[in-house]
Amino acid sequence: MKVNLFFGANAYAKIVDDIGSMDVLLNPGRGAWNSLRESAIENKEKAEKLIRDAHRMQEAASILENNQ
Repeated sequence: MKVNLFFGANAYAKIVDDIGSMDVLLNPGRGAWNSLRESAIENKEKAEKLIRDAHRMQEAASILENNQ
């Protein structure tokens, strides 16, 4: 993995690995590593909610299918 920081009007971290590349907007005043950790936590929480919602949708679809 390779990580580069870019500074301008906003600060970004560019992450490149075998999967691909991504740009992450860094929160000002927190330090790059802290900002990346905070963003990772936020993304994990969002992903967990999306997975929970997807399971609920699948269950709802099964209920509707069984009630036909």
